[in-house]
Amino acid sequence: MGITIVHFPHRSVCENIKFFAENGFDAIGFYGPQFYDDVKDSTTGKVLAETIEKCGVAATVHHMIPKPENKEACENFYDEMKAMKQWQEEYGLLHVLSFDVWILDKSKVAPMMQHAIDTFAGTGTKIAFEDFPLNTYELMQSGLSFSDESGILMDFGHTNARLSTAGTNQNCFLANRGEGAPLMPGDNSVEAFRMAFLKKPLPVFELHLHNNNGIDDQHDFIENGTADFRGIAKMLKEVGFKGIASFEAGPALHGKTGEEADKATIESLKNWKKWLSED
Repeated sequence: MGITIVHFPHRSVCENIKFFAENGFDAIGFYGPQFYDDVKDSTTGKVLAETIEKCGVAATVHHMIPKPENKEACENFYDEMKAMKQWQEEYGLLHVLSFDVWILDKSKVAPMMQHAIDTFAGTGTKIAFEDFPLNTYELMQSGLSFSDESGILMDFGHTNARLSTAGTNQNCFLANRGEGAPLMPGDNSVEAFRMAFLKKPLPVFELHLHNNNGIDDQHDFIENGTADFRGIAKMLKEVGFKGIASFEAGPALHGKTGEEADKATIESLKNWKKWLSED
């Protein structure tokens, strides 16, 4: 059970690792550029590794495939992958490296996606591509050569908005294109979440957990929205999910101070553990 610490800027990275480890989290999710800034320097990379090891948490990183027209960002991407791989080879602490893929024409970014897969092959790091806006059809038509360590990051907040939205809303269109029935617009039942999970063409290595009103991507806490996370917890047990579930609420979106966000996040973890323990 993890937490994405990019949403808690009132502490340093290492302070966040310690704080959330002490409050029951056993995985920490880093923001890609921030993680790269730490690991490209051997000194800060060592401090980061020592803190992760001391706190006994798993590390995940959520990054982005850059836009092809941004030549500088594309060049930097290869440097980022090299530095992250070197850190992983030295410390072996990076469990999942995931990517947003926001470019509509996937053929333009497939080489970078393949580079990430190939770079981390055999290192113990799983490569996961987020399932929105990337859908099953686009992923399988991308021409990528997947390894056993290639998979999906499934975002349940995005899933809720996509399943809930009826009519011609673009979220609905992107949700269902290439996925096939019975992912029907207007149905955000636990069973719809189950089918969305089971239809993924690759294993799901990590989940992002946040809630919303079924329309907007609010990144709210799991108690605050139309998705039934109590039922989702039971469903994940039933399907045998064994990956990392990371809370990705965005406190700043809801006018919360850092301290208020800390309290709400810890309460979400308590509820999540309680729901997972129920029959």
